[in-house]
Amino acid sequence: MDIKKLTIINIVLIIAVVILFVMHFACGGNCANPDAASSEGGDSDSSKVEMVKHDGAGARIAWVNSDTVSKYYLATTALQNGLMEEQAAAEAQLKALEDKYMKKEKAFADVAKILGPTEYQMKLQELETLQNEYVQTQQVLQMKLAQIEQDKYYGFFELTHKYMREIGKELGYDYIFSYRLEGQLIYANKDHDVTYEVIDMLNDAYEHAGE
Repeated sequence: MDIKKLTIINIVLIIAVVILFVMHFACGGNCANPDAASSEGGDSDSSKVEMVKHDGAGARIAWVNSDTVSKYYLATTALQNGLMEEQAAAEAQLKALEDKYMKKEKAFADVAKILGPTEYQMKLQELETLQNEYVQTQQVLQMKLAQIEQDKYYGFFELTHKYMREIGKELGYDYIFSYRLEGQLIYANKDHDVTYEVIDMLNDAYEHAGE
């Protein structure tokens, strides 16, 4: 069923959204533009890369491991669970229609040989109508799920963007970059890793939202 394929797509998109929001800047005053960046060799820890501090530019830079943020950020889990619940409800609705069709099909097969031509065509038409209803319902649910996904992702991104601006300012950084395996960042100073600080602050903001 096509709807079931949305589970994997949802998970991939959630991770992608987390990666997007973490690569974020929050300027407390006037952000300086670094003129140059220096890089060093590789790191034995393949899950982390450090951002080199630009001493001459005066910008305060930090980074987070976006895979770790995605794993422990409560809003990510809530988003994923919400999408899976919507998908489960859609699958249950389709399963009910499928069971109804199978029941009618079996009943039709049991009596088909003794039905007259007119009644036979009526029963056959009922099955075709039910089959069409299933296909149409599947298409409607797919469009509905796609819209729900879009709305939930937008709300997630908007809320997290707000949190990250506040966190960036509170921590006093001009830039907070994201890193993940096979990403663009290669190496930098571990002293600027604020992954778990950001996770704690994101979760605290999420848990106390609306207070």
